[in-house]
Amino acid sequence: MEEVIMLAKLNRVHTPRDFQRAMRKGRKAGSKNFVIYVTRNELEVTRFGYVVSKIVGNSVVRHTLSRKLREVSREALVTLPTGFDVVVRALAGSELLTSEEIRKQLAPTVERIIKKL
Repeated sequence: MEEVIMLAKLNRVHTPRDFQRAMRKGRKAGSKNFVIYVTRNELEVTRFGYVVSKIVGNSVVRHTLSRKLREVSREALVTLPTGFDVVVRALAGSELLTSEEIRKQLAPTVERIIKKL
């Protein structure tokens, strides 16, 4: 099993208020397996949050997908500008994706939204 380095706490959206702000006021775009919301924040870091509901699968499946999303997000932080909150909502079927397939869907979509902001 490969070693996974997680996303730092500083780079995670935690509060319900921040999730709501991103999902209600942010720009939205979809890919085949995800809906991605992006909004500006007042911080000097980019933060990621994840919504992985029971429609994706049981607890083990949801947590496995969340770990993959955190890993891909950590890698994306290197290329993304700072000052954004990104919330990723997983759709049914996303649990079957590999980290590489997730990377191919998320990175271009997030970059496209940020360019529009």
